[in-house]
Amino acid sequence: MATGGGGAAHQPRRENAYVAVHQYVGMPYEQYFEEFAAICAEVGGRPHWGKVHPLGAAELDRRYPRFADAARVRREVDPRVLFLNEHLREVFGEG
Repeated sequence: MATGGGGAAHQPRRENAYVAVHQYVGMPYEQYFEEFAAICAEVGGRPHWGKVHPLGAAELDRRYPRFADAARVRREVDPRVLFLNEHLREVFGEG
C-alpha cells in the first residue's frame, strides 16, 4: 500500500510503501526479522516503531530525520517512564 506520510516526526512526507512480515507466536523470528530489516535498509526502508524489529535508537536516529524530536516529546509527556515496554526502551535508547 502506498502512503504519502503524515508529516509527523515518525512519518515525514515522502513517497512510501509498507510491507508487513509476521511470524507465528512461539516460532523463531529473530533471524527472519533481521534479514528482512537488512533488505529494507538497502532501499531506505524504516521500521514501524511499535513493531518488533532489530534496530535501536542510534540506527533509528540515522533513518528518521526528526527522531530526536520524537524522543524528546516522548520524555516530556511521560517523564516517569510509565508507558515504555521492553521493546520501546530499546527503540528510544532508554533500556
